[in-house]
Amino acid sequence: MNKLFLILLFSTSLAVQSQPPEYYLIKEYQINQEYQSQVLETYFEKTYLPALKRVGIEAVGVFKNIELEGIDDQVFNNSYYLLIPFSDLNQLATLEESISSDKAYQLSAEAYINATHDQAPYARIELTVLKAFEDHPRFKIPDLSAPKSERIYELRSYESPTETFFVNKVKMFNAGDEIGLFSKLDFNAAFYGEVLAGSNMPNLMYLTAFNNREERDQKWKQFVDDPQWKKLIGDNQYDNNVSKADLIFLKPLPFSDF
Repeated sequence: MNKLFLILLFSTSLAVQSQPPEYYLIKEYQINQEYQSQVLETYFEKTYLPALKRVGIEAVGVFKNIELEGIDDQVFNNSYYLLIPFSDLNQLATLEESISSDKAYQLSAEAYINATHDQAPYARIELTVLKAFEDHPRFKIPDLSAPKSERIYELRSYESPTETFFVNKVKMFNAGDEIGLFSKLDFNAAFYGEVLAGSNMPNLMYLTAFNNREERDQKWKQFVDDPQWKKLIGDNQYDNNVSKADLIFLKPLPFSDF
């Protein structure tokens, strides 16, 4: 029985390691007018998310940027963030073509598509394309019990001084088992990703989730106090691999899938 269990465990481990990485698109819609909130939220809920589902995107996160008192290194723009997972790069590359050929989308999005220059639904859109980490190749919907109105999602970006240091920081997550430490402490990580295209390269990003602010603060205290982290951060091979850390706090909208 023990031998069979070990064989099954080894087979499962190989299957996880052999999974091809997913890709992620983060779309940030920055706004500077009050009316844009209503326009975008209606567009996301009634038009864009249904269109994404029709092209095979099963779970989409829709969030609003928030500030948390007493936390340094925060980035706050008056923004909405969409997190869209893709099974492969081709699905990501053909997204706009698929959406534009969707007649139901075209009909429902007419007001958004044909907005005038002085009534634009947003100030700007910024895109970030990511590839999933080797040791976390698949997106995972966070297992949270609190209502969406109470949840806090923390999107972190770690910039590195050079591409070589960036590879070293990714190694710290994978081979160094920083991912394993987050898992052990139940950070509810949705993804870890190498940024392939974005505005702050070279950098990686990851998204963790908490039922509320108190749980978030408690988890991070456990993290910095954990002997595994103290050993990892004390390993000289990982020195100086982060030059800047940005924290973006998010609240899910009621119609977000997670």
